[in-house]
Amino acid sequence: MQSDVNMRETAMRKLQFIFKEVVFDMGISKGTVWDYCETLLIIVFVFWLRMVIHYLGQYVFLKLINAPVIDLSYHIETFYKITLDYAYWNQFQQLGVICMGYLSNTLIFSLMLLTCHLSQTYIYCFPVKLCKIIAWYGLATLLDFFIVDVIDFADQNPDGDLFKLYNYYDKTQDAGAVGLFLTLLIQFAVLILNFFIFYNYIAFVHCDARLSDIYLRISGIGRGYHCPFDNEVSWNYLKQTYSLGEINNNRVVVNKIRIPQNYSNEGTMIAKSYQFQRFSK
Repeated sequence: MQSDVNMRETAMRKLQFIFKEVVFDMGISKGTVWDYCETLLIIVFVFWLRMVIHYLGQYVFLKLINAPVIDLSYHIETFYKITLDYAYWNQFQQLGVICMGYLSNTLIFSLMLLTCHLSQTYIYCFPVKLCKIIAWYGLATLLDFFIVDVIDFADQNPDGDLFKLYNYYDKTQDAGAVGLFLTLLIQFAVLILNFFIFYNYIAFVHCDARLSDIYLRISGIGRGYHCPFDNEVSWNYLKQTYSLGEINNNRVVVNKIRIPQNYSNEGTMIAKSYQFQRFSK
């Protein structure tokens, strides 16, 4: 029996291993110079896309409720934000603008997750590079409210998302703290929602649930093993590889392998080895 200290140390090593695998999947470590440059370009693109989706979501919401939009502009010198100027008349309009800015990215990220999941489920393949882009976009979505608040503070923008309700309540009821509290409450709720979606993507969808497969292997949970037919790769991975082999006109060679059982006298187990070979005509 392992002591509590050994069990905690083993659990920490497992968590560190899983964390390193997540970092590796995101392209931060174990890469060439080109891989690092590619990751940097992806980061810049997805965080810029996050900004565009955020303000476009607010613009679409204002148009849907027939609110007068005075200005929607983007300038290269302020590449980190889009200027949105509009008229407002009640708190529900401001609440909707704040929520739609954050939830627009949540919606786009959810659609990306659904596309990846359906592709892996029904056509058994999805590009790894796109999985990487979705992962970074999910992280950008998770940090959306924090980035917007930091930019508004740094740019000294009194009409930023963090101050919209504050200004409204301060002008109408002389209680700006109430508006600030409501804004922080909305941001916290959106953070929980985005974290839940991001966790489910990383753990159960990203790269065909690679992280979940790794956890099952290092945790020793029996339900994660496919014995005796497949004790090396997951069933979804095997189906994906088989489908790609057919698409590429590969010949599938299946060999049965007898595996002795070290702690049993019941004989040997039978496993299958799948090989994908390309033959020239």
